[in-house]
Amino acid sequence: GYGILLPEYQIAVHPTGAFEAYDYRMNELEAVRPSPEVAGEVLQALSRFYR
Repeated sequence: GYGILLPEYQIAVHPTGAFEAYDYRMNELEAVRPSPEVAGEVLQALSRFYR
């Protein structure tokens, strides 16, 4: 997979398409199924990444 660094999150994207988001503010790892808020921010970041 590969990683993406954002101000609040470090995102690890796995070859399966699943992803994890490490939340710096909460100092915790969001699971492969992150909360809707995190998922939204991740998807926005990915859309910028792929543009």
